[in-house]
Amino acid sequence: MAFYIEDVVERTDGSLELGIVARTWQEQPSYDELDAPLDDPLMRPLVKGEIGIQIVPTGRREITQESSLRLVDRCMFLRGDVCKRTSNDDPQSGVILNVNVQVKIRHTITKESVDQWFDREEFNPQQPMMPGDFVFAQNWVGQVEETFNEALMVTPSNQIQPLYELGGRFAVGEKCYPISDGQNMTGEPTNIIIKVTPVAAAISWSAVNQMLTQSEAAECARPDKFWPADCFNNLSVMRSRGSVVGTIGERIVFKDPARLQQLNIRTAVYTKDASSTIVVDSLMITDTRTRVEVLWQDGSREWIRSTQLVPHLAVDEYECWPGDCVLWKGEDEKKLAIVQSISAKDRIGSVRWLPTQVIEDISVLELDPQGGSLTDGINAFGLRRGECVLIHKIGTTNGVQPPLVPKVGELENWVHELPSRGKDGAVEGWRGDLTSVAMQTLGFEWKKGASALPVTLPIDTELVGHSINVFPGGERSNIDITSLGTGKDIDWFGQVLDLTLEGDIVVGLASGQTVTIPLERCSLYRDFEDYWDGDGGPEAAGADEMDAMYDDEDFSEGSWEDANEEERNDWSHMEIDDISSEPAVTSRHLPGSKIPGAWPSSPPSDDESSNFQDSSPHERGETSPPSLAKAVELVTGNVNAAIVQDAQGIAEASTETNSAKHWTRFEILPEAPLDHAFYTTEPVAQPSKAFVSRLAKEYRVLQSSLPESILVRAYEDRTDLLRCLIIGPSNTPYSDAPFFIDWRCDPNSYPQSPPVAHFLSWTNGNGRVNPNLYEEGKVCLSILGTWAGDRSESWNAARSSLLQALVSIQGLVLVREPYFCEPSFEKMRGTEEGKLNSRLYSEKAYVLSRGFVRRALEIPPQGLEQEINWFYHQHGHLDKVIADAESLITRSSTSIRSPEVDEDSDIAIPRLSAGGILSLQKTLNKLKELRVSRSET
Repeated sequence: MAFYIEDVVERTDGSLELGIVARTWQEQPSYDELDAPLDDPLMRPLVKGEIGIQIVPTGRREITQESSLRLVDRCMFLRGDVCKRTSNDDPQSGVILNVNVQVKIRHTITKESVDQWFDREEFNPQQPMMPGDFVFAQNWVGQVEETFNEALMVTPSNQIQPLYELGGRFAVGEKCYPISDGQNMTGEPTNIIIKVTPVAAAISWSAVNQMLTQSEAAECARPDKFWPADCFNNLSVMRSRGSVVGTIGERIVFKDPARLQQLNIRTAVYTKDASSTIVVDSLMITDTRTRVEVLWQDGSREWIRSTQLVPHLAVDEYECWPGDCVLWKGEDEKKLAIVQSISAKDRIGSVRWLPTQVIEDISVLELDPQGGSLTDGINAFGLRRGECVLIHKIGTTNGVQPPLVPKVGELENWVHELPSRGKDGAVEGWRGDLTSVAMQTLGFEWKKGASALPVTLPIDTELVGHSINVFPGGERSNIDITSLGTGKDIDWFGQVLDLTLEGDIVVGLASGQTVTIPLERCSLYRDFEDYWDGDGGPEAAGADEMDAMYDDEDFSEGSWEDANEEERNDWSHMEIDDISSEPAVTSRHLPGSKIPGAWPSSPPSDDESSNFQDSSPHERGETSPPSLAKAVELVTGNVNAAIVQDAQGIAEASTETNSAKHWTRFEILPEAPLDHAFYTTEPVAQPSKAFVSRLAKEYRVLQSSLPESILVRAYEDRTDLLRCLIIGPSNTPYSDAPFFIDWRCDPNSYPQSPPVAHFLSWTNGNGRVNPNLYEEGKVCLSILGTWAGDRSESWNAARSSLLQALVSIQGLVLVREPYFCEPSFEKMRGTEEGKLNSRLYSEKAYVLSRGFVRRALEIPPQGLEQEINWFYHQHGHLDKVIADAESLITRSSTSIRSPEVDEDSDIAIPRLSAGGILSLQKTLNKLKELRVSRSET
């Protein structure tokens, strides 16, 4: 049984304690670089089979074995999430349409409980306003960024004291230490929180009502940033999509207060003073059971227990569901369609073409659910279930051509400000302003910047040891919030509940009503809950790490030349024979890392240094910088273009002389081609001596050490540019396919910074051919600084080389199972889910890379036309590509008719789905036409 974060679990030994999964060994951050253990017992690396849980309600955190736990409930699912069945024999995925949670409860203070299940819809969260909630005011929608709360705690002597803090981390029933000047917090805390109320809120207003006319909208000024409790009656609140729908430990209250008395649940009553009392009606969820409605790819709908599902974390870029708008990409045209159903096993989709109503079956591999080139960052392609939208007035549209949908909303700049404190410990910035508003609301005579008394958080929470702002005393406490609206008058904002097979959108409005409207009346609301994750993913996060890494190095201009001679030449004496012949597929700290053991540390030969490096052009009698070819000649002598047997093991060259003539691994051409990705970059008139000298040494290594399946071209007129051709290795999805990459070594920064690579992706917008090779041209490799890798895996001016980057692509990217190039998927290797996903990804990679063969033959990149022609036509590789594809189609057709046919696990592509065959056959027909046309000429 695999566990996921937020799963509710119990021990198999029969103990009554329930826990929530906080960490798993499959989904854990790396703590390898921590110098000392943290106090939190979960803050250490987990080994396979371990799991970190938090016990409810005590809050105790511990690491235990997966085998000691059983799954009670899986309550992380939200509308729009993607799931699969726990059984591995069903390849199709589903999208969550609805979530129904039933709960068991007990009173938070008195511990009174009722042994029956309640529907979660009977309750409200105990906190009426929390960060992330949608709020509406004055025809604007925004989200709560922060709240300042008042918490009332009762002492053992029944005295009530108020606490005030930012962040909403207190909860009713938690224990805390008494307030004291000395902050002597030892032993068991004895004070109990009995009420928590927001006093003020900071709200980021992001979008205006789209039903307004342009002139009406212009008159709607953006509402205030800070809202005191006195003004909450002017706000309406709607829970965001990311809100917890119900999990153990959550504090809730009945929507109907009379239900407590009906159920004979004893409440807690505290006397605040002679004239007022506090009745605590807060309840805690002690158990849950969750059912979800799922729309499966085949169009069926089903209510099912959440424990029978698993989150689908590796959604393929082709996956879509009935009602989704997709872009079909043929050879010479693109068409829009609405998905009617999908056969996940066959990878065949039934679609309704737009604007006609014709329905046709096509290969899923030809569908793009994201819209590809149609989207521009400003507009989205269609809508997804669970997304929030703004509604336009009847008779009007969103102003763009369907299926595009404009993205509406902006995050105010002040939200970006990081938390900070002054020298006296007081909160600064907008959080300090929020504190000031809250203090004024409470009637305190308080100035911004006044020092605050810190107190340790309740020991029952995850944030043990953190401090908050506490202001003891005060004349005005026990704020009552009873006037918050619930959005019942908001008919212009809602959440996408479903998509119809005709292309319309079913929206659940904030008012509680449900409407079905055409796509053109919707605008997509930018949800900023995940703002800090950004769109850059691991690559974006890694950029800062790389900058910091290079900041640590002494990489000032010219520093490479001044480096220790032995270290400087570490890379320059390496030969390809030093590299392990087996792809290092097991080394997966991050994709594109160096090949372990590839670069031995034997000292360089005495003749490694060059007179060219140590003398100036004037001293050599030259009046201008020498050409790069001359520099290479001075350093290395003549080019060694001897060709050994074919690297793919397909067929031997007819003669060594003939191979050398048509398949020169390294060559310097007179001019850079106009189709080079970096041709338009500004050339440097006179590259520095250090730059030219370094390239000369790099080229010597490329001349002597390039594997037979990699060609590199440099250029006389552009010393900063290169182009390489890598032939896909055998027994991989990329076998015999050409991969072209354009390179630029910036004369102003190379070799202190790595070269820049641009992959020539020929997928026609149908997705990536490899997780590390992006459609827009990005090559994701640690050594290129485009992925956050370990220091040893990143570019180092003294030890890294162009050869190392090229061989890394061939050996660690173009591998037999490219699916596992994604670091987060590596731990799925060996699992049934991992095997299935890997097979489907490899099928896609194979079909797409056959298209690369066709593209290279039709429009070969300039400078390598003769090599492509020789390799595929004269050397027979086109015949092999066609024969291998036909054999695979035959084997796959037999397997489809007879599912019991065994798959050979040693074959990279054992079989294709029906959709894969359909797409491959189209490419295969074109390749045959190219072969015929070649023979006729």
